[in-house]
Amino acid sequence: IQGKLTEQLPEDGDARDLLKEIRKEKARLIKEGKIKKEKPLPEIKEEEIPFDIPENWVWVRLGEFSKIINGFTPLRSKSNFWDSQDIPWFTVKDIRDQGHFIDHTQEYISNEAINGSERIVKANSVLLCCTASIGEFAYTKIDLTTNQQFNGITINSLFEPFITPLYIYYYVQTITERLVSEAGKTTFPFLSTKKLANFTVPIAPLSEQKRIVEKIEELMPEIEDLKVE
Repeated sequence: IQGKLTEQLPEDGDARDLLKEIRKEKARLIKEGKIKKEKPLPEIKEEEIPFDIPENWVWVRLGEFSKIINGFTPLRSKSNFWDSQDIPWFTVKDIRDQGHFIDHTQEYISNEAINGSERIVKANSVLLCCTASIGEFAYTKIDLTTNQQFNGITINSLFEPFITPLYIYYYVQTITERLVSEAGKTTFPFLSTKKLANFTVPIAPLSEQKRIVEKIEELMPEIEDLKVE
């Protein structure tokens, strides 16, 4: 995710130009009252940039282009929260059961358990553990909720033409050390959604993002074979 895995092509365009257009469109929608104005994230400082990227890439904070939803565990003592198949409820056990691409969960909760709160993580979102097994990751193919160990990272609709979720899925696999270093030191390491939102992400033009994903997926079987050896 540094611009060295695939070739930059002139026809890909410049990610900086598209980002400017999206920010302009967002400002227009805010002015017209169609979306809410959010507290702006701080400008990215030079010391926050860990490596050089190609000229047609751009650094963006994770919270600018995504919605980050923290999970929760409904009270086990409330049987009406659990005696239901309403909403899939994800935990690390589901990764152990089916791998990193999630299409079902072992447990479910009821609509009453979320009580209308914004807890649903949409399909094609990244699931990232920010406490306990910090850095554990998955990709959901279904709408679900998660326990409190995981955050759901969903690309905002305005940014969908700009970023493919699978690119972010592979990106988060590179930042475990940083997650640990940024986590607060309590009984377990814990990284808040606010801190996670401030993480910087190197964004390539969409076409190159897709080539990067394809290249990683092409190489992954060989990598897994090396792990076994």
